[in-house]
Amino acid sequence: MKDFIKQKLRESMNKNSLGIDVTRDNQELIVMRGLPGSGKSTKAKSLMGKGVIHSTDDLIEASGDYKEFFAKMIATQVEKQPDAFAPLSRMHSKNLINAKESMNAGISPVIIDNTNIKQNESKAYVVAALEFGFADDNIKFVDIGAAGLDAETLAARNKHGVPIEKIKSMIDSHTSQGPLTLKSVLVSEDMF
Repeated sequence: MKDFIKQKLRESMNKNSLGIDVTRDNQELIVMRGLPGSGKSTKAKSLMGKGVIHSTDDLIEASGDYKEFFAKMIATQVEKQPDAFAPLSRMHSKNLINAKESMNAGISPVIIDNTNIKQNESKAYVVAALEFGFADDNIKFVDIGAAGLDAETLAARNKHGVPIEKIKSMIDSHTSQGPLTLKSVLVSEDMF
């Protein structure tokens, strides 16, 4: 009986939070979290090594004018069009697909460089990593927050022109959410 219990304990130690066998114990997912202008992308670059960074903002920039992208989205939102956020959702979906491809290819670390202010914003990436067989300990959250900067400074520093009102709202949301942990992300409501 003792041998049976020891075997079951050994087996469970090789599973991640989803109960999936850890088959990629050398692969790492890093989820960046921080406000626009906080230095989040600079920090992500310092962690990259031989890995890759996936950023929804980079996808938006590659598709054309970043500010125009959001201006169009806001205009359709004001007009109360039901699909106002569809372009942004498509970009987030594409970023997730790209990150999954990197995970599947064995790249490490895979870094998600989005703001990830709310607990559920990184959930799809975390679940994907666990489904690929990543170990719980190899999913890391790097929280830059506001980097000790006030909203005015963040508004002036961010390269995408995020308005100060939005940054103030994001600061409040970041503060109210508390720290990201594997457990808090997994129990959060699905975004998609």
